[in-house]
Amino acid sequence: MWSKFDEFEKGSNFSAWALRIAHFQVLNYYKTKKNNKLYFSEETIHSLSQKILSTNPNTDERLNVLKKCIQKLHDHERSLIELRYEPGATTKSVAHQTGKEVHSLYKLFNKIHARLLLCVRRTLAEGELI
Repeated sequence: MWSKFDEFEKGSNFSAWALRIAHFQVLNYYKTKKNNKLYFSEETIHSLSQKILSTNPNTDERLNVLKKCIQKLHDHERSLIELRYEPGATTKSVAHQTGKEVHSLYKLFNKIHARLLLCVRRTLAEGELI
């Protein structure tokens, strides 16, 4: 998806766009593996992708809520999350950049992720407007 991100139209449905890319990646993979004994037909893959799209209609809403919850983090936590989720970044690379130990970063990221998950769940449960 990173290689095609410049094709994403701002304001459109990010989830649908991402799933469409994944759909075609899976199709391409199976086309190259047709000699294997077990693979899904294009119809099956299409059916599965349609099922996923129909079962997650609020993905964009959840993404917007997550963005709001990230903004509620302390500055240093938000900076760490931004560093960690840059393209190609790893926890090890963040440790190198920040001078922190990898093990302590894993613990910190787990705490931050847990807080973000709680925030997203709470916000969606309360039905706050986005």
